[in-house]
Amino acid sequence: MNEKMTFVEELLEIIATAGGIMPPYKAYRGKFHPSSGTYYKSLSRLQQKGLIKKKHSQTNQTNYVITAEGQKLLYKSSHKVSRTDGFSTLITFDIPENRRRERNLFRRYLLRNGFTLIQKSLLVSPNQVNDELLHLIKELKFNSFVKIISGRFDYL
Repeated sequence: MNEKMTFVEELLEIIATAGGIMPPYKAYRGKFHPSSGTYYKSLSRLQQKGLIKKKHSQTNQTNYVITAEGQKLLYKSSHKVSRTDGFSTLITFDIPENRRRERNLFRRYLLRNGFTLIQKSLLVSPNQVNDELLHLIKELKFNSFVKIISGRFDYL
């Protein structure tokens, strides 16, 4: 699991890697040590967002299964097309604090799609910008916060 992963991301990751089933609180073994209230409240929020759903087992135990929407969010990646012009793509952004959740989602998307973090809001990639990334920027209404720069960068 990723070192910088949040508790909710870790829950999604555990559900995904456990064959789609989330164990009850007593069986949770992860990096975070939440109270049982935090654990179940997080699962409830994921369920409200449609990322997981409750499923009762034959032994009447409640399990959580990751939905297709949750899988899409967790493993969302794009088709990477390497640049052949010798240039790199630099993305810089200044997204307001009141949109922290979306900002973190955007940063994770970039990291999963071949970008390297230089600073928290400055990432570089040898790949071309694709339509999926442009659509995500538009969907999150980040047009005025994100700058995409293409150029040759010399590393000294």
